[in-house]
This record gives sequence, C-alpha cells and structure tokens, in this order.
Amino acid sequence: MEHNEEAESYFNIEANSGVIRTMQQLDRELTPWHNITVIASELDNPSQLTQVPVAIQVLDVNDNMPELSEDYDTILCENAKPGQSEMSEREMEDSFPMDMGLSDLDLHM
Repeated sequence: MEHNEEAESYFNIEANSGVIRTMQQLDRELTPWHNITVIASELDNPSQLTQVPVAIQVLDVNDNMPELSEDYDTILCENAKPGQSEMSEREMEDSFPMDMGLSDLDLHM
C-alpha cells in the first residue's frame, strides 16, 4: 500500500495474507469511499512490483437516532390484536366529518 506520511492511516494490509484491515473507525458521512493503491512485490525479487487500485466503500450504519418532524398522537383500541393497524388523530380527523367527534365513533379494529 502506498504510504503518504501526511495522510491518516485508515488501513493496514497483512503482508502474508493480503487481508486489508481498518486501523481506526470509519465514518460514511465524512468519507463514503477510500481509494488506496496496493503495491505487492516478490520476496525473492523485490524489483518485481505490481500496483493495484482498491476502492473501499464505507456502508452506512444507523448511528443517528431517527427523528420525526412532529409529534403524533395515535389511537388504538385496548383489544387490538398484534400486527393490527392503528390510526393517528390526524388520519381520523381527515377520514371523518368535523361534526362527528371521535367519541361518536364505534371503533372495531
């Protein structure tokens, strides 16, 4: 692997196996791709060199808690079965006329 003294060492390559390992934690939001050049030579004849470009894509891990744009109130019957759908108050208000209050509904979910 070409070594640049100014660049941070994110990876190390095991000499015998060629396995590339991380040297520090990677952050996809900061650097989604790392492009390195691997240089290999023969032990008996170090003048025999080959270079191979290697592109490493950093996959996303959900390290940030999801946030809703607003708070939602949800209505669910106490006898609801597992996996049963529920409605938010907004969905209920959109589905039924304004003159019909939520207490007037007979909810059978």
